Amino acid sequence: VWARRGKDALTFSTPEVLFDDPQLSEGNAVLWKHESGELYLFFVNITGVGWSQARMRLIRSTDQGATWTAPVTLSDSDCW
Repeated sequence: VWARRGKDALTFSTPEVLFDDPQLSEGNAVLWKHESGELYLFFVNITGVGWSQARMRLIRSTDQGATWTAPVTLSDSDCW
């Protein structure tokens, strides 16, 4: 879930879901802003029975979070 607040805005936007795979659990989201302004959202999908079977994924935004890329799996190895 994500909400934005513009530089001069007084309130945040309505929260919205950025990514949801109904077959897998997501968790441990970390948002990082590159010096170029691009936003990176790292998260994991649990592909098995617990955190030891999780894959790290990434979505990116180049327009301050208005739109996001499709998710990319950073490694096919569990728990790296």
